[in-house]
Amino acid sequence: MRQNRVAWSAGKVAGRYRGDEGLQPGEAAALGLVEGAIRDRPILDIGIGAGRTTAVLRALTPDYVGIDFSADMVAVSRERFPDLDIRQMDARDLSVLADRRFALALFSYNGIDYVGHADRLRIMAELRRVLADDGWLLFSSHNRSFPLRRPWHPGLLSADANALPALRRFAGWLVGIGRHLALRRFEEAQPGYAIANDEGENFRFLTYYIDVDAQRAQLVQAGFELVAAFGAQGRAIPPGDRAADCGWVNYLARKSGH
Repeated sequence: MRQNRVAWSAGKVAGRYRGDEGLQPGEAAALGLVEGAIRDRPILDIGIGAGRTTAVLRALTPDYVGIDFSADMVAVSRERFPDLDIRQMDARDLSVLADRRFALALFSYNGIDYVGHADRLRIMAELRRVLADDGWLLFSSHNRSFPLRRPWHPGLLSADANALPALRRFAGWLVGIGRHLALRRFEEAQPGYAIANDEGENFRFLTYYIDVDAQRAQLVQAGFELVAAFGAQGRAIPPGDRAADCGWVNYLARKSGH
């Protein structure tokens, strides 16, 4: 989505991810299920940002490729990990990567949620192509069953006894409302998914939301089988659970239909 590309190019947005490090509990739980199957085999790390997941994955394999759409993020990651193969690349076009090369593709931090529906399916097709016949896909996505807060929600304007912080919060609250009013006309509500302007980065983005059952069906359509799902904090999500307490869900799927 064009609006998201503009937002991601903002230096302040990129800078906020530079201190992130290590896997989240849901990612760690999912990765633990396949660690033995992928160890010492090629791994593709997508949307690496400042290298949050890089140290964990490089410990599993000598054949690591990390990619990100943002040139700023790639520069930071290359500075931190100068010995690794880190590239600026669009996940919608992985044509420079060979078919069936990778045992695992990880697309973390809901990165797949910042493109439109057609591009999302295109990314899944590209990931299926570059995964080995016994390859695994691990990604996270925003949960449509989780309640959204609009910018005027009272919880987003917390009180502060000090005048200057209170004034800054109020100014930020007004900025969020302005962004939302500008972007809400691009929102969508479709039978299988929604695109919403949510509170991430103070209503800067349009974000793809999908519920667990719809994501399972989407994976099947793309040539994958959902094996496990975990909330961000590591709770296993059983079949039939809408996970309404989870803002996003980590999905572990394996390639099917060789």
